[in-house]
Amino acid sequence: MNGISTLGRGIDFLELRFLGAAREVGKSCVAVDTGELRVALDCGMKVHDHNEAPALDKLRFDACILSHAHLDHSGGLPVLYKHENPPTFCTFPTIPMTTLLLEDSEKLAQINGHELPYRRTDTMKLYRKFTPLPYNTPYEFFEGSSFEFYDAGHIPGSAGILFESKAQGKKKSVFYTGDFNSGETRLLPKAKFPRDGVNAVVVESTYAFREHTERAALERKFINSVEDCLADGYTALVSSFAVGRSQEVMLVLKSLLHSKTKTYLDGMSQKVCTILADYPSYVKNYKAFADAVKSLSFVNGGAMRKRIAQKPCVILTTSGMLEGGPILNYLKTLNKSGKGKIFLTGFQVEGTNGRKLLDGEPLSVDGGEMDVQMPFEHFDFSAHASAKQLRDAIRRMNPEKVFCVHGDSCGAFAEDLRENGGFDAFAPALGEKHAI
Repeated sequence: MNGISTLGRGIDFLELRFLGAAREVGKSCVAVDTGELRVALDCGMKVHDHNEAPALDKLRFDACILSHAHLDHSGGLPVLYKHENPPTFCTFPTIPMTTLLLEDSEKLAQINGHELPYRRTDTMKLYRKFTPLPYNTPYEFFEGSSFEFYDAGHIPGSAGILFESKAQGKKKSVFYTGDFNSGETRLLPKAKFPRDGVNAVVVESTYAFREHTERAALERKFINSVEDCLADGYTALVSSFAVGRSQEVMLVLKSLLHSKTKTYLDGMSQKVCTILADYPSYVKNYKAFADAVKSLSFVNGGAMRKRIAQKPCVILTTSGMLEGGPILNYLKTLNKSGKGKIFLTGFQVEGTNGRKLLDGEPLSVDGGEMDVQMPFEHFDFSAHASAKQLRDAIRRMNPEKVFCVHGDSCGAFAEDLRENGGFDAFAPALGEKHAI
């Protein structure tokens, strides 16, 4: 393929170099070196930690393969284009969703006076080099090297990446899970994995030691709480991530909520719903999804926000960690009136307003502090694999080596896999290299 350089070191193994999400969550990036080709698997950013991108150490990449749109996996992509112009491969809906999130990230950085590790021109170069590919179709993009996308069940378009290369005539393979979910959800099918054994697996470790509440029970508890809130004459303010989580919660509300009270959708989630209308095959049941969208009223502008917050209703809005978006406007209004309840629907990162709310601390709003008097509840509609699902996936692939990344307990997870699973497992440090 044009644009691929030859590194020409003649090694007979794959080399993995961990440039991000090593013993932490954020700025996911793994460099795969075949000796003739260097590929980046994801290039994310630590959005809640000064927009930190992977330290690429002047590495040059022949291509990038992106697992999904979330900024902790995609936010650093423009950095790759500061000095080069490689293709970035991903699934079809990942392109518009990544573009949406990057544009929002740049806008927020400008508003808040935060510096990004790249220029606008780098972002525009990235957009021109996006190359979409379908699931379950091996793609040979350099002689002897190929990759294939597997549905990861995390958000629409998310993918695990099977990378294969014939190094000096020996076939080597690594499966990079990205973020995945093997559990049942209304929006997406379960994650899929290679059937044959692979040499190595790079696995996320988000919930390495945590099981999820059974989904049907979680949904029923959430709906009961929303209906109680409405019956008390309160507004149910549902905080949700724009990509994936909002659409999942929409389906739950449409299916189970019996109240005739109106439900509104606000924030970036509206644009994501519009994007998914162009990619119906990337959701499990598009008719159910389309019906859920039709059941909602889209919020348009500040005047409408003020009006609907005056009466009992359900408002599903961004951001999922109370860091920005329309939810802050609703919070100010409802906190003053005392007629609302907050519903958190996802994980809350340390230092975010969502975590501050859970910890009973004041929220950071408009340069000051807000003491929240409203009641709240937390329902974790997780899109990540549980502890059991992580181990089941690894056992199914039965790799020679396992590399645990993207988690706060990577070391303990690797130790558990060694002692109780019999796997040759590692928790690589930042910058660490391993041969396959």
